Amino acid sequence: MTVKFDTTTYELSQLESKYRSFFAPAFEILIDGQNLVRIGAAVQSLRVTSRTGMFSDHFSFRISNAFDPVARSLKWLGSLVDVGKSITIKMGYTDRFETVFEGLVTGVGVDYPTGGLPVVSVKGMDKSMLMMRSKQSSQWKDKKASDVARQIASKYGLTPDVDDTMSPIPRIEQHRVSDFHFLHSLAFDNERDFMVVGSKLYFKKRNPSAAEVLTLTYGKSLLSYSAEVDISNQVTQVVVRGIDPDTYEPIEAKSKAVGIIGSNGRSGPNIMGALSSYLIETEFMEYTTVAAAQKLADSIMNDKAMELVTGSGTCIGLPRDSSGAVHQAAKRRPPIQPADAAEQRDARHRHERLRYQLQRGGERHMMGQDYSGSRPNAGSVNGVMVATVTNNSDPEKRNRVKLKFAVRENDNETDWVPIASLMGGGDRGTMFVPEVGDEVLVAFEMGSLKLPYVIGSLWTKNALPPAKHEKNDIRKIRSRGGHEMVFQDTDGDGKITLKTAKGFKVDISEKENKVEVATNDGVQSVVLTGGGTGTVVVKSAGAKITLDKTGKITIEAPNAVEIKGTQLKIEASAQLSLQASASIDMKSDGIINIKGSLVKIN
Repeated sequence: MTVKFDTTTYELSQLESKYRSFFAPAFEILIDGQNLVRIGAAVQSLRVTSRTGMFSDHFSFRISNAFDPVARSLKWLGSLVDVGKSITIKMGYTDRFETVFEGLVTGVGVDYPTGGLPVVSVKGMDKSMLMMRSKQSSQWKDKKASDVARQIASKYGLTPDVDDTMSPIPRIEQHRVSDFHFLHSLAFDNERDFMVVGSKLYFKKRNPSAAEVLTLTYGKSLLSYSAEVDISNQVTQVVVRGIDPDTYEPIEAKSKAVGIIGSNGRSGPNIMGALSSYLIETEFMEYTTVAAAQKLADSIMNDKAMELVTGSGTCIGLPRDSSGAVHQAAKRRPPIQPADAAEQRDARHRHERLRYQLQRGGERHMMGQDYSGSRPNAGSVNGVMVATVTNNSDPEKRNRVKLKFAVRENDNETDWVPIASLMGGGDRGTMFVPEVGDEVLVAFEMGSLKLPYVIGSLWTKNALPPAKHEKNDIRKIRSRGGHEMVFQDTDGDGKITLKTAKGFKVDISEKENKVEVATNDGVQSVVLTGGGTGTVVVKSAGAKITLDKTGKITIEAPNAVEIKGTQLKIEASAQLSLQASASIDMKSDGIINIKGSLVKIN
């Protein structure tokens, strides 16, 4: 087993000999490039903790001689030791150092004890802390996840170490979540590991088998260790289900077998066989393609598998060690015991937590695991959001709209978003499409920004309702062109009015017991009156035709009344009367026949 320490590669035994079994630790603390130890600071309780997952690396230490009893003031405080300063911590042995932390001083405190001199405490975090402190909302179209990772790395001045993710993604959404947690989720969805170490941002393929394995021996380089196999949080399969937004057909993907890290012969299927075949975890996600759902199912299953075998331990100081590394703990069989295959097995783990600590016995490293086994949150929407309609000309004629959200950057326009309607089906339903510029209320399926739906429209200060709301007795539908349908629910005066923008209308009044169809100037109208009156009146200027409930028809006109037709027949079952105040002319180009049992002329 070889270990690269600084620029030289050693056998582990050589390191043990050279550095006295690693119990002669040394360290350097550089604040803005100035070595704190070399200027005489007495540093105590130095601790550096490195973790993968959604945590920042952090450090803490104390300075016991910062107080000058003669000047009665604190040395270095404010001038060198101050918040916001860059800090680098190196650990090693006498002549060799490795950087174990790069970041910022985030806290400085002073402890004034009852007895003794004041002590200055210093703590800080790496640059990933900056990525966690601000919630962001962004959107990328037709970008690869790896390109997004590189872009965010440059935003914080970090050097990207990114494995390409091959295919562009039509839309990547980040909503009110920090860049750090967003990248953690993006890495999870694309089967990548994400971490920030020093000034580098890693977005790498999950390939633990290719990682260098550091072998530690219990009783020698491995001071203490515990390991556990636990199937309580395991499942036999992960099923991810979604829906195709175009066809609304269900999508389903089932996880495939995953490779468990380790050489233990009992790892894998035979251990998992202790689980019931019914232990299947189902995730309902926003994924809209089988490929994306498959990737997520495998990713969730892999993370759960990482919890199958866990462990923690303490080893001798190896400053080159880092969280995310793979360790193999080799057990030593006591010589007085017979050989036992179970005793000889190795335990190989990737640890997610690593703490560097200097103490009297030397430098110690504490290793552990922090698996969550669940998909990190990329920024879901718990509730609804307000958006502005930017386009309503759906090329597929499905009455969808494009939107912009007020909480997002102005250039972030959505894809085509469906509208929830009162009714919808094949060549039927209600159709009310919002206008460009309208404010709408948007809900999200399973909280995902990828699956929005317009569920209603909103009035604003600059876009007021089409009617005043006083007694809440008016219901109105008004179109963009000004056409209206009004329902009036006033007590004792119920009315329905259908009215065009130019004033043509149909009134149905319960109070007046009538239905009226009228032109915009009211000159022409048809009035149907019910109840005791029971008439139908057709009006045009001064002319009027009245049909009453007795069956009587009255035609009135201030001028001439003309009746024309190819054939005209007037027949009365009783009496027929023709009367004129002036003359009556009867003319025919043919024969005029006048018949009766008795004909009187004058």
